[in-house]
Amino acid sequence: MMVKDNRRYYLDLKENSRGRFLRVSQTIARGGPRSQIAIPAQGMIEFRDALTDLLEEFGTDDGGFKGELPEGRHMRVENKNFYFDIGQNNRGIYMRISEVS
Repeated sequence: MMVKDNRRYYLDLKENSRGRFLRVSQTIARGGPRSQIAIPAQGMIEFRDALTDLLEEFGTDDGGFKGELPEGRHMRVENKNFYFDIGQNNRGIYMRISEVS
């Protein structure tokens, strides 16, 4: 579990009949509903590389951001599509990860 601001992020390595996967879920600290995605083990290295590329290109050492917001990215693993979209609101810059089967 990781805590950032008022949110908790859970990273769980799981296994079922279809194989191993990383479940990433997030809640608001006061017990709100969890939103989650499951990344198949076969896609974890590609997932890590995509995040690293975004941080190297657009991140700063203090966790800030430089330049214009990057374009969204897409990754396909088995029969699932993952979309990485960068956005900004009054609380800062964020990345929305969507899983589509």
